[in-house]
Amino acid sequence: MFSEGRVTERWRLLALLLIATLVGMVTEHLTLCYLLALALYLIWHIRQFNRVERWLAAKGGEDEAPLVLGIWDDFINHLFRQEKHYQKEIERYETIVTRFQDTVNALPDATVVLGEHGDIRWANPAAERYLGIRNPGDIGQRLSNLIRDVAFVEFLAKDHVGKSINIISPLDDEVHLNVRVAPYRGGIERLVTARDISDLIRADQMRRDFVSNASHELKTPLTVMSGYMELLEGTPELDQDLLSVVRSADEQTARMRRLVDDLLTLSRLESNTQARFEPIMVAAILETVVEDAIHLSGDRDHDVGLSADRELIIDGVYSDLVSALSNLVFNAVNHTPDGSVVRVSWQREGDEAVLRVKDNGLGIEPRHLPRLTERFYRAQAGRERDHSSARQGRGTGLGLAIVKHIVQAHGGRLSIQSTPGEGAEFVCYFPLKTNR
Repeated sequence: MFSEGRVTERWRLLALLLIATLVGMVTEHLTLCYLLALALYLIWHIRQFNRVERWLAAKGGEDEAPLVLGIWDDFINHLFRQEKHYQKEIERYETIVTRFQDTVNALPDATVVLGEHGDIRWANPAAERYLGIRNPGDIGQRLSNLIRDVAFVEFLAKDHVGKSINIISPLDDEVHLNVRVAPYRGGIERLVTARDISDLIRADQMRRDFVSNASHELKTPLTVMSGYMELLEGTPELDQDLLSVVRSADEQTARMRRLVDDLLTLSRLESNTQARFEPIMVAAILETVVEDAIHLSGDRDHDVGLSADRELIIDGVYSDLVSALSNLVFNAVNHTPDGSVVRVSWQREGDEAVLRVKDNGLGIEPRHLPRLTERFYRAQAGRERDHSSARQGRGTGLGLAIVKHIVQAHGGRLSIQSTPGEGAEFVCYFPLKTNR
């Protein structure tokens, strides 16, 4: 790095020692001359060092380098090269940061960077538009102090990485936001994004309103048609071939009525209407449901058994729980081969009340499991195969969607486990106490 300066310094020192030697030989004070020469050499380097030090101290307002020689000149040239290198690096990083900020500022989603303690470090313009967070006015404030939505504050405190929550914008009740939290900078900070989903919410509400209104409009004519079918079936003069057609039409009309009823039930559950909860003896409901399931099986000879804790009571809506429990148990009968075993269990597990409906049927392929609770979704393979006597195709395709909504409305969750060829198990977890 300082090779040229070192060579120069060596020659300078050698010349100084040579002069000191000559003078010492002439004056016969060789040692004294050496000491004086070294002292002069040291004083010269101290002066060079002081010049460099003053220049470095005043570098902010002075670009002119001091006149120094030898290794000190090499040292200053090296500093200049390093400074240029670091300046280029700084410019490169500033360009990256500027591009990142420009990119994030251009995003339609609100973006906020939170510090380790939930304090706001940075926010883009969309954050002010949707969340009311001003940059730089609110920098340093805790986000939970600015957005006081209880569900959001709890979500932020629990740090649900990879999950999201829907909230109302604190600036506009008509704006719905989907908020996500992700770790940032190795988990030291967190990145909060909020996306406007108002159009999706409105579209979903329009869908629900359409389904609800269409179901209500269909209910009356279907009831009238069903009445006419029953009247025709009771006519003695009706030809047998025509009677078969009437009965088939009656069956399809009844199926349509069940579909309409399920649509209305699902619409009511999706509307989040606050229902009145009361203590429910689930074991008593299950006894009735299991008895009905045995009658439903008929000559298909299912072995339906129940193990229930009669003292295990939860708060809930009676009619909804009847609907959910009967859906699960009847599904186990309808979608398993003749002679299958269905076991229903209602027991306490820890701080939860757990319903298990397990069968030893054909099972469900893993690819179907995540979608089973979708409306009208059917796992064609497995449970609806190789048992023609099972009432396949008779369901509305809404049963498990209704079960999921009912369980969630009771503060619980639905779990589905299955292994092809070994059967399936549907598990509902209910809290022992419901906060209502």
